[in-house]
Amino acid sequence: MRYSYEFKRKAVELYRQGKWIEPPADITNLKNFHDMIVKWHHLEEVTSPDCLKHHSQNRKWTPEEKYELVAQVIAGATISSVAYAVGINTGLLAQMLYQIEIQYC
Repeated sequence: MRYSYEFKRKAVELYRQGKWIEPPADITNLKNFHDMIVKWHHLEEVTSPDCLKHHSQNRKWTPEEKYELVAQVIAGATISSVAYAVGINTGLLAQMLYQIEIQYC
């Protein structure tokens, strides 16, 4: 489900106040929903509120940019911290790491 920017901002603001936004009716797993709000909160803290907006197209990462992100992970940073810092999904960064490992093995 895609949530609007306004919904995400309201959810994060309530979370900061120690409250939870009322989940949509089709939510079956409340813990996953709350975890997503916490993720939005962390993303917003590290980047800006604009990171919660939908983008019209996916960003194209150059090989150099991918190598830089992977190098941070190899140097000891966690995948989550690097992903949050640049505003991407942890799975995407893990995939970049896997692709680069395959190239050099």
